[in-house]
Amino acid sequence: MAETPVVIELGGQKYVRTTDMKILLLTRLGAAAAKSLRGENDVDYQVPAGKIARILSVTVTGMATGSNTGKIYDEATANTATGSNRLCEVDVMDNEVIRNECSYDIAATRYVGCDSSGTTGITCVALEMDA
Repeated sequence: MAETPVVIELGGQKYVRTTDMKILLLTRLGAAAAKSLRGENDVDYQVPAGKIARILSVTVTGMATGSNTGKIYDEATANTATGSNRLCEVDVMDNEVIRNECSYDIAATRYVGCDSSGTTGITCVALEMDA
């Protein structure tokens, strides 16, 4: 009997899971300065050689009083956030959570940078797959 393929769906985007795919949860809390999102073992996530990371959603949580802005970037160096490399910016109020569905590809050897105008939690769901 043939095995039924696993379909990953988020925000209307569908992917048939293949053996080269890995589902990622990248996070950073309190990212008021330029940082890299972190993956497994709380290590700055760098896209492995021969792979891409496709960001499917960005969630920003306001963790300070007033307006906060969380941003993500496509960066060549860890712990940087260069304005010209900005992919997404999300404005939230204190204790507010906003999730944006998206489709950003981060190339091999690059990092997902982040920063914010206040104290925020930033989380990305991504698929790591062959380039």
